[in-house]
Amino acid sequence: MELLGVIIVMGLIASIVVVNWAGLLPGTELNASVHNLGAAIQGARSDAVSRNGEFRLYYDLEQSSWWVLSPYRDDGAPAMAEEERLIIRRGFFPENVVIQRVMIGGQEFVEGVVYVSFDAVGRATDHTVTLVHTRYETVMTIEVLPLTGLVRFHDGLFQRQVLEEGDF
Repeated sequence: MELLGVIIVMGLIASIVVVNWAGLLPGTELNASVHNLGAAIQGARSDAVSRNGEFRLYYDLEQSSWWVLSPYRDDGAPAMAEEERLIIRRGFFPENVVIQRVMIGGQEFVEGVVYVSFDAVGRATDHTVTLVHTRYETVMTIEVLPLTGLVRFHDGLFQRQVLEEGDF
């Protein structure tokens, strides 16, 4: 009888742990996606500085994927045409994580393929990428600062306010 009681109590504890783990998974999935993309952005910037060239990061909003394009061919020589450029990194988001929008220089994109650039001194195209976990509707935004190319992460939908002349 005591053994049956212990088994029931252990079963209840195990079911509580499983429910809590399932609740944590969506946040983990979105956070991992945001940090993986942040690492790709920093990698593209670092490659641009170290290899002294313009690297591009493409966002495919319909396929929820991204890739980094080098200014060089696969033999290391500079690419003369767009189709000669080498894809050096590619990433896909999990099924439940999608790119909701990309804001580039104040213009919003919600479909198609867009790209941003990183130059040899570390500057980047001013942009934000908003990712959504569709099942739980959690949102995170990645902000890329134009002058430095550095990355910031924000919970929810984020859009930096445009400064006016009177703000200075």
